[in-house]
Amino acid sequence: MRIIEPSVELVGGNVGLFDRPKHVELCGRVCYKSESKITEDSAEKFIAGIIKRGHEAVLEHARITLSLSNHQDTYKLLMRVCSGMRKIGLYDYLTFTRRDNKYDAYVVSGNIRAWRGVFSFMFRNDYPFTNVLKRTWAENAPFFPEFFNPDAPYIPDTITDTNPRPCMPLFDDPALRMRHSWYTLRFICDRGVTHEIVRHRPASYCQESTRYCNYSKADFGGEITVIKPFYLREGDADYLAWKLGCEATETAYFALLNSDRTSQEARCVLPTSLKTELVMTATADEWLHFLKLRTAGVAHPQMREVATRAKEILAGQDAEVFSDEQIRNAQ
Repeated sequence: MRIIEPSVELVGGNVGLFDRPKHVELCGRVCYKSESKITEDSAEKFIAGIIKRGHEAVLEHARITLSLSNHQDTYKLLMRVCSGMRKIGLYDYLTFTRRDNKYDAYVVSGNIRAWRGVFSFMFRNDYPFTNVLKRTWAENAPFFPEFFNPDAPYIPDTITDTNPRPCMPLFDDPALRMRHSWYTLRFICDRGVTHEIVRHRPASYCQESTRYCNYSKADFGGEITVIKPFYLREGDADYLAWKLGCEATETAYFALLNSDRTSQEARCVLPTSLKTELVMTATADEWLHFLKLRTAGVAHPQMREVATRAKEILAGQDAEVFSDEQIRNAQ
């Protein structure tokens, strides 16, 4: 059995046009711990498989943001489409902001899954596509294979995306960054902590799966890995009790596997302290809500431990948005 400390890292945010497929693949492969299969050209095949199997939640880890200055036609079209979706009980999940009443400047953003839903509805109902929307799906063709015609492709002549480079603020106005900028963090922590993290909505998640990860395999060192509770001191009686308990579950887990039980069956004995990896993607305003709740004094101590690290990382990306005052006032 291996014992490690928890950690948090930034793995994406405001990801640029040509990075989105690779970012989605990285997030999706966390579930199966198959990152070793990532190659320079594996992302598009991975995404095609995700779409074919209907596992489109993985696509939520990348977003498209359109800054529609002087494109009121596209803004109004998208508003009309989303209204039509809601009338028949469909959710659109796009975020709309009118930046300036005088100059007709608009911002629309949403994750890839949301855009797929909107585009699919438009195609089924014969909505016209503006050039901005044609460029948008042409520039992101791997995510829209049903809509893209390889025999007569639309060749983008300009880049309409407002995120040319990773981790760059979208707008000078912090209120706009709060609504439309987004970040993906990877948490390495115990499963008890992730049970709390995944309660946050709206957000998107991919998590290491004990259904498919068999910890007896060489990829995992033939052992389980657990997270050390920071409040237990090595050598104390409480620490020893915790360690013995985890070792007992490891023994039971391998005994079940040796009895030809599958990993998803044997996992029933794994401890809450089991190490897991989870990637969470959310817009800045949802991260503020997360930080308000999870860095508070009443939060679980191990939850507060990783949330405090997340706060440091996000503040390093945008100190104005992730200030203590903004966190206190988060809704």
